[in-house]
Amino acid sequence: MDSILAIMPSNVDPATQEILKLAKKADPTMTRTMAVLTKPDLAIEKTTQQIAIDHVLGKRGDLTLGYYIVKNRGPDEGGKTLKQGQVDEGVFFSSAPWSALAHTGKAGINSLKQRVRDLLIDLIKKEFPKLKSEVSKELAIVRGHLEEMGPSRSEQHTQRAYLNRMSEGFQSVTRDALVAFYTGDPIFSDRPELRLITRVVEANECFADVMLKRGHMRPFLTDKKDSKDTVVVKVKDGSSEKATSKEELSIAEKQGLRMDVIAEHFYPELEEILYSFDSSEKDDKAGDIMSYIEEVYKSSRGQDLGTFGNGLLATLFKEQSKRWEKITMQHMSVVIYHVHHFIAEVVKSICPDPRVHEELWHGYLLEELMASYRRAMDHAKFLLRIEREGTPLTLTHSFSKQIQDLRTDRLIHSVKALGTEQNVDSAESEQKDKQKDKHENCISLQLSQLRLLDINKGNAAQVREFMHDLLSSYYQVARQRFVDVIYQQAVNHFLLFGEKSPLGIFSTDMVLSLNEDQLDMIAAEDAPVKQRREKLSRDISNLMDAMKVLKGTR
Repeated sequence: MDSILAIMPSNVDPATQEILKLAKKADPTMTRTMAVLTKPDLAIEKTTQQIAIDHVLGKRGDLTLGYYIVKNRGPDEGGKTLKQGQVDEGVFFSSAPWSALAHTGKAGINSLKQRVRDLLIDLIKKEFPKLKSEVSKELAIVRGHLEEMGPSRSEQHTQRAYLNRMSEGFQSVTRDALVAFYTGDPIFSDRPELRLITRVVEANECFADVMLKRGHMRPFLTDKKDSKDTVVVKVKDGSSEKATSKEELSIAEKQGLRMDVIAEHFYPELEEILYSFDSSEKDDKAGDIMSYIEEVYKSSRGQDLGTFGNGLLATLFKEQSKRWEKITMQHMSVVIYHVHHFIAEVVKSICPDPRVHEELWHGYLLEELMASYRRAMDHAKFLLRIEREGTPLTLTHSFSKQIQDLRTDRLIHSVKALGTEQNVDSAESEQKDKQKDKHENCISLQLSQLRLLDINKGNAAQVREFMHDLLSSYYQVARQRFVDVIYQQAVNHFLLFGEKSPLGIFSTDMVLSLNEDQLDMIAAEDAPVKQRREKLSRDISNLMDAMKVLKGTR
C-alpha cells in the first residue's frame, strides 16, 4: 500500500487542518499517513511554537508514522543554493525553542529524506514478490506472442526456413494420413473427414461396386436381378433431398457428396475439374442384349459361313462399356475432392499468418494443384480410350474358361429339358455312425431320348449366342482389369503416391526452388506485422530490464 504525506504549515494547529481529514478518509486507521510541518519561522507565538514541537515529539496527534518538521528557503531567499539552505536550516533548529528537536531525528530536510527512503524501501520489500510475479507473467505472455509469429522473416534465408518448417509439418501430417496413423496428429480426431486414405479406400470400393452392378449398358443373360431398395438422398448443403434407388445413386451421392454444390459453395477453383452428376440423370433404356447383338450382327455381317468379322466384338464391347466414362469421371472427381479438401485444411492449420496463407495458396500451390488434378483426369481418360476403343486383348486364362463354362451351362440346360430330374440314393457312407443317406441330383435318359437332343441352331442364332458368351467373358475380364488400373495408376500414382502427385507439391524441394521474388511475395512480413514484432521485442527488452532491477542485478 502507498503512504500519505500530509504537508501543512507550522503556524496553525494541525488538529484543525483539512488535509488530515482528507487523509483519514483514505487511511481510517491513520497508519499510513505521515505529516510534514513547514515554515516554522512563521510560528511567532510561543503557544503555536510549542504545539508544533509537541506534535513532532509525539505528545500530540494520532499518526503512527508521526510528524516531521522542515524549514525551506523563503520567497526572498531565491538566490541561496541548496547547500546554503540546508546550513541555514541546521542553524535555525539549533536555536531555542526548536533546539528541543535536535536529537529526535525528525527535524530538517535530511531527516525527512531518510525517513521517506526507509518507508519506500519497506514498501518495495512488501510489494516485491507480487511485482516480480506480475512482471514475470507479462514477460511470458509477450514472449508467447512473439513466438507465435515465428522468427523474423526480413531476409531470404529466414523466409525460406519459415516456409520449410511449414512444408515439413504438412508432409508429416500427409505421411500419417496415407498410412492411416491417425494418432499422430490431433487434427484426425477433430476432423474425421481428413482421414484421407480411409476416404479414398471407401471411394475405390464404391467405384468397384458401381462398375460391377451398373457398368454395363445391357444386362447379360447370366446376371442376377437384384431388388432395388429406395432411399432418401440428402445433399451435402442440405438444400434438397429426394427419394431414389440405392442402385441408381451416383458414386458421389453414395458418399453424401454433390460435385456441383462443392464447386459452387466450397471450392470454386475445382469447377473445371469436377464431373458433376446426380441420379436425376438417367440413361436411356438399353433393351435386351440378345436383340442388340442380333441387330449389330445383321447390320455388319458379310458372307462369312458361321463366323463373324473381327470388329464385331470391339463394337459390342464399346457399346456395352458406354457407362464407364461417366462412372470413372465421377470416381476421379470424388477422390480429387477428398485430396483437395485434405490439402486445403492441413495447409490452413499449419500456416498461422493469414497473409502468408493467402499468398502461398493462391499465388503458388493452387496452380500446381490444378495441374496435377488435370494430369490425373487426363490419365483416367487415356485408360478409358485404351480399354474401350482399342482392340479387345487379354492373355488371362480365365477368359477361355469363362467361355467354356457358359457353353457347358447351356448344354446342361438343353440336356435337362430332355430328361426327368430325380433323386437317386447313393451308396451309404462307410462311416455308419453318421446314420445318414446321401443323395445326389441325377438326370435319367434313354438312348432313344438322346437322339432327340438338338443343339443345332441357325447361323444367326448360333453367332448371337457365341457373341454373347464371348462378350460376357471379355467384359468381365476387362472390367476387373480397368478397375485395378484406375485404382493403381490414376488414383494411387497420380493423386496419392506419385512424384508429381498433389500431396507432394508443398515440400522442401518446392521451397528450395522458389526464387527471391517468390520468397518475398509469399513469406515476407508486411508493415503491420513488422511493427508488431518490433513492439513485442521492445516490450520484452523493457520487461527484462525491469526483472534485473527487481532482482538487484542493476
